[in-house]
Parts: sequence; structure tokens; C-alpha cells
Amino acid sequence: MKREKILLGIVLVVLGVIIHLLPEINNFLFYQINNFHFHWLDTIMLPITYCGDGTVLAIVALGLWRLRGWRKFLWLVLILISAGILVQMIKYFFPSPRPSAVFPDIHILGSVLKARSFPSGHTASTFGLISFLSGEFPQLGTFLWVMAILIGFSRVYVGAHFPADVLFGAGLGYLVAKIYMVAWEKRAPDKSGA
Repeated sequence: MKREKILLGIVLVVLGVIIHLLPEINNFLFYQINNFHFHWLDTIMLPITYCGDGTVLAIVALGLWRLRGWRKFLWLVLILISAGILVQMIKYFFPSPRPSAVFPDIHILGSVLKARSFPSGHTASTFGLISFLSGEFPQLGTFLWVMAILIGFSRVYVGAHFPADVLFGAGLGYLVAKIYMVAWEKRAPDKSGA
């Protein structure tokens, strides 16, 4: 695996931390995205944000079991559980308010969330999932990455997260998947017959 692939995740995590530590930038970016709303876009973004829910991820994982077998299914489950545990640990040790707890005048779609904003669990899980699936189904790579980016964007659009939460979550999920994938590549038997 190339260093550039791991580097992308590190850059996203570092960028997420930097923006998180600069609330004026985080807030500005949040308002730029959250205030850019239209009724027709609302009807699209809410279903997109739900694509990052655990139920949807479980259905995708079960589909992978059917298409690629139990071993790949277990690998994906390990990625998702690891990313989820890391997200919850960070949320616990570094609690951050949600945008709705900070600003009274934001555009919210779906549930009003108040606590534990940093990092975005939806985004971490989605980027972990897509990192793995794009390796398994390279012909779907572009579509999968566009969906991952839209899900991350939607978390800010619907008022659930700040941009820093999404950037950090994306980098975390991506890194978890890539680290496991590197470990699995090293354990895989040489297929060249040598």
C-alpha cells in the first residue's frame, strides 16, 4: 500500500483537529454549509445522511457476506467496530457540543442532537466502509467515494455536526480501514506461486 493512501487519512485527521481548535473557522464553515439550504436539497440530504446509520451499514455488511463470503464480512465488521469504539472514546474524553447546543438559529433536519459532536461517527463508519468496499469493488469506486463525501457533507447540512467533526471522522474511518487492509495484505499468502 502506498504511503499516499495513509497520508490522506492523516491529513484529514490533522485538518479536523486544527479546525476544531479554531472555533471561528469551524463556525464560519458550518454556517456556510448549513445556511446553504433549499427545500429540494433538504429532501435529498436527509435520506443521504441516513445512509451513514448503523442499520444501513449492517445491511451493506450482510450484502458483502453474500457476495464475498464470511471472511470479508468479518473484516468489514472489525473495521466498523474499531472505528466506532475509537469515535466513542474520543467523544467521551473530549466532549464537544453539537451545533444546535451552540447556535439557536441553525437549519436542522432530523433529530436535534445536543452533545458529543466530535468526531462524526456516521462519517467515520462511512469512510471505513467505503475504504474497504472500494478495494473489493473497484468498478464502483467513484460512486462509493461520492456517496461517502455526500454523507459527510450532509452531516453539516442537516445541522448534526461541525465541519471539523466530519473531517476528523472521515480521516479516522479511512485510517482504520487502511491500517487493517495493510495488515491483511501482509498476512495473505503469496498468490504468485513463489
